[in-house]
Amino acid sequence: MTDFITSLLKALAWSATFAAMFAGALRLGPGCLRQVHERAGLFLRTMLGVWILVPVFTIAMVLAFGVRGPSATMLLLMAVCPGLPTLVANAKSARASATTALLALLLTAATEPLLIPYWTRILSTFHYLDLRVRAWHVIDVLLPTVFLPIVTGFVLRRLWPRRAPVLARLGDVVYWTGLTVGAIVAFFQGWPLLRHVPARAYVAALIITVGDALIGFWVARPDPEDQKAVALATALGNPALALAVVEANYPEHTASALVAAYLMIRGAAITPFEWWLARWRGGKSARRFVRRQERHA
Repeated sequence: MTDFITSLLKALAWSATFAAMFAGALRLGPGCLRQVHERAGLFLRTMLGVWILVPVFTIAMVLAFGVRGPSATMLLLMAVCPGLPTLVANAKSARASATTALLALLLTAATEPLLIPYWTRILSTFHYLDLRVRAWHVIDVLLPTVFLPIVTGFVLRRLWPRRAPVLARLGDVVYWTGLTVGAIVAFFQGWPLLRHVPARAYVAALIITVGDALIGFWVARPDPEDQKAVALATALGNPALALAVVEANYPEHTASALVAAYLMIRGAAITPFEWWLARWRGGKSARRFVRRQERHA
């Protein structure tokens, strides 16, 4: 029964993430890739936040709160496995820049096969588990959930631009269906584990989630929509990658319940922050920046 639930959870997560990336690529089109060069400074700061500031902050909090065992494993892995594929959909609900979210996700995914193995090697030097993973384990997760849906969406946008909005709406339906059912399954799988999570792990997870978001919020200044998008990019790790790291090293260990429990804790921490992001319009300096951008447009 456990194997069935794990397989179901993976299938629902895959369908939801594929649909979210596919719909985002259809709406934005390949033309958005030009912004990587045009706004290189923003994306360099984003990569600094994702790959340096977030892992270092997470390690510091895990050590400061004395979190150990599986809780520490999940917190550390989620810090070095960034790039939630549903980031574009999350950005839409937070009224953030979908283009910035998609490009941040693409750049993160492109660097993950190189940097995740390095980070897991570093973590394994002081963690009680050997978390080292090879690049092909990372690529195996990213190909169907990030690269394939984006390339497919870009190609269909080029071939059938008039049908792109309809296909994108269809992708939204698949995304919300998979997300809803997946959330229900994750709740029933992760809920029994929550009572075994130490209080210090709850506190650390809440602080890490909000702290990671604030790191992204800070590095993406001064444009408010960019700040919202990058804040989500730094706060939302990729549970599929974290699960792949655990299963690559310990195939006999079922980590899906642990991932589900972590997602519930993270969801409780990030939901109020997303609510605030959706209503935040930026301070005076941010509004002046936006007005200057509009005049130059």
